[in-house]
Amino acid sequence: MKKTLISGLLASAGLLATSSGAAVLPSHAAQDSTSTATKVKSGNSDSHQSDSEQKPFKPIRVPGESEQAKLISKVNPVYPPAAKKAGVQGVVLLDVTISKEGVPEDIQVLESPNDDLTQSAEEAVRQWRYSTTLLNGQPVPVIAEVKVNYTLTK
Repeated sequence: MKKTLISGLLASAGLLATSSGAAVLPSHAAQDSTSTATKVKSGNSDSHQSDSEQKPFKPIRVPGESEQAKLISKVNPVYPPAAKKAGVQGVVLLDVTISKEGVPEDIQVLESPNDDLTQSAEEAVRQWRYSTTLLNGQPVPVIAEVKVNYTLTK
């Protein structure tokens, strides 16, 4: 009698009782929970993800000076002995993609006075570390120009 009465009251309220009596769900939720689980598993969820969750950010270009301010670990380049002996000096200009973790990943040479200086600059910059760049509160990869100066002292 109690089970029938409780089941009747729950049914009139639009609720279902489980056989154990432990869980109570609205009758329409019992049907919807299966379809929702299927949608989530198949990737067709009705819930909207933010843009940052849907796809990774493409690197954004930032001024080199702003990234220079975020430099937290810098390894100085070694002046190549052959370039030093030949009196070669100048600026190596690099286009560096910095990951959202602050690690230089892709380095493109824009200009350089000498191949030895280029190699030295790339080796040093690969070891540099930057603080994270945030866009709308999310870490993003960035592209910045990096200048590495080679100057001989007299």
